[in-house]
Amino acid sequence: MGKKDFVKGMEAGAKPFERKFEELSENTRKIGEKIEKKLDGLGDIMDMVIDDLSDMQKKELYNLNTPYDLKEDLDDDEKEILAALLLKLSGLTKNNEFQKKFIRSVNAYIEVKAPQAGLDISCIENIENISSQKIIMQTVMEYLYLASEDFSFLEELEEEVFEHFSVNRKGIREIEGYIQAVSNAVGKEGIAEKYGFVPEEKEEPGKIDQETFRLYKEATPYDLLEDLSGKEAAQLGALLSALAEEAEPNGLQLRYIEIMKSEAELDMDAAKGKEPEIDDMGMDAQKIILQVAMEYGFLGNSDYAFMESEWFDDFSVNKRGIRQIKDAIQRVCDEKGPKGIIEKYYYMGVDEDVYYKGTKAATKTRETQFPEYDGSDISEACADQVNVHHHYIVLEDYLVYCDEQFFGKTRLYCVHKKTGEKREIPVEIQKKDEIKACNLCGCGEYVYLLHDSGIYKAHVAGKEPRFQKMNMDISMKRAHSGNFFPQCSERYLVFLGGKEIGGESEKRILYVVDLETMASREILPAEGEYKEFEGFRLTGDMIFANANEESYYIYKYDLATGEKTQVTKLTSSNFECLKPCECHNDTTGQYGKYIFCSTDNEMNNEKYLREDCFYDCIDLESGNMSSVILQGVVNAATFPAYHYIYFLLKDSSIGRYDILTGKKQTLMTGTKAVHYHEEGLFKKTLVPMIDKMSLQLQVVGKWIYYKEFFGETIHKLEMDGETCQEKPFSL
Repeated sequence: MGKKDFVKGMEAGAKPFERKFEELSENTRKIGEKIEKKLDGLGDIMDMVIDDLSDMQKKELYNLNTPYDLKEDLDDDEKEILAALLLKLSGLTKNNEFQKKFIRSVNAYIEVKAPQAGLDISCIENIENISSQKIIMQTVMEYLYLASEDFSFLEELEEEVFEHFSVNRKGIREIEGYIQAVSNAVGKEGIAEKYGFVPEEKEEPGKIDQETFRLYKEATPYDLLEDLSGKEAAQLGALLSALAEEAEPNGLQLRYIEIMKSEAELDMDAAKGKEPEIDDMGMDAQKIILQVAMEYGFLGNSDYAFMESEWFDDFSVNKRGIRQIKDAIQRVCDEKGPKGIIEKYYYMGVDEDVYYKGTKAATKTRETQFPEYDGSDISEACADQVNVHHHYIVLEDYLVYCDEQFFGKTRLYCVHKKTGEKREIPVEIQKKDEIKACNLCGCGEYVYLLHDSGIYKAHVAGKEPRFQKMNMDISMKRAHSGNFFPQCSERYLVFLGGKEIGGESEKRILYVVDLETMASREILPAEGEYKEFEGFRLTGDMIFANANEESYYIYKYDLATGEKTQVTKLTSSNFECLKPCECHNDTTGQYGKYIFCSTDNEMNNEKYLREDCFYDCIDLESGNMSSVILQGVVNAATFPAYHYIYFLLKDSSIGRYDILTGKKQTLMTGTKAVHYHEEGLFKKTLVPMIDKMSLQLQVVGKWIYYKEFFGETIHKLEMDGETCQEKPFSL
């Protein structure tokens, strides 16, 4: 057999084996594919297991790796520090979507709506509670982990951040373990949502929910096409073009410019190279253009360093206006992220009723915030300065009162709540001796004075508080006897004034002044009717008012939307519940949503001293009313303060009734607040008498001050829980 025959024989013999090997290989490949699919499927199943963890399972996971509760275990100051620290760190790092979601979640959970900017990180050292430091440190580390997915930031930011914490290495390793455990189980998404897991609600494509719609409308209180003239829009285009020349726009800024082109019809090509002329514009246009410019700049680096540019030198918007713009931008970013700044312009100029096609009625009423001030932040040093001076004004850090016409002079003073430091506020205006407490109001750091034909404003927290006349003429708004009884919020100032209506005699109507624009408007009691307001209460953007008509209704006026709604119907005995207090005859009070007022069911002219002491309590939120008879309180003078009704009896005892709990207590017996006079020709007897018109009694914080009828002696009572004692006092 030759070689060739041998080879052919081998090839022929190998063919069956080759076919077998090919079959085995094919089978092996198919098995491999099946295994691979199984493994892939297993991975999908694992993902599904993680994604489908129930809220309860996630909560258990978070609780195991978060041995504290931010809301319960941090006090209010520590929560503010935490929110401010996260805001500070957001400026040091590039925020990804997980970090933004984390910050929004934390702030919502600890209920800090406006974190303070410019925090000095070293203030962490002032937190004496090590547990609180550890809580804040874990939250900070969770936030930074969402960017790096490791703990390298501990070294990178050691000097800048972490050296201020007093947490030992064991504690830090413990925190690392907690964070890693959550990350391994549910990833970055789980860390981002751990302080507030809320399943996402699917929205109708192309339509946003009402909460978002309202957020966007409130953050954009203008219509670029309606509120800017062609010339002003051209200056806006020039400013945006100049800002784009200074720094190359990022993707968000380019999209923002595109939305400006469509919504404000800006001709950016024509604006190139032109210098914006801002300083000659009206204030309304300046504020609109400034907000647009600030939004554009903020989309660049999430801060306001760009405002150091010379392009912002020509704006005349005050610091308060700038702060409000920043707050509006921050609210949108907190809720919707930077993209929300762009998205909100799609809804500018859209009518809410049309947008929701009649569904607005169910949810249109905005929640009214009722302040519940109880005077607990007033120190004894401050209270001693104010003592018996009635009608003091409560500001953020100060009390302001009017020392009315003593020895022919009227003086205004501000007293610091904590230190008791007292300063006079100079009143350099004509007829200053005619100033009364009923011409003053205040909010935040400012006090306002309505006098003659002008509105005056003083910054009480400034180094030298001094009244300056605002650009507002009220000469046509004649007040009854010069008593304006103003009230103000951060945005609005409202006062009762007089005006001839339809040739009739002067009627009291409400005048509303927008403190940002100084624009004014009038609110009539009823269209086409000659009625007048009895009184009002201003709460934020809401006015509660009632008029002297046959059926006494309280109405709520929304100053932001112009909406008017009926709250409740009054009776003839309590229709003066919103009437401003006059002199020292305070018979109405307010705490939170409750108005409480004295009533006289027998229509007795002796309004303040009657056999039975009646009070009505009105819930301004629900409209519910309830009547209270202070059993055993007869022939008494009453004085509302905070959530109490104080009463002075003829037996010279002082007590109080808590409108929230219904509890009545006697605070002090044998006071010298009652005047005694002699009666009888031969056998004279001492008879107690309360003359409320002459009585000077004042509640400041947890102290009661009253002056004897004869002489200048002032007495001071200190309330401490269930007890009350007289304390030495001298001016």
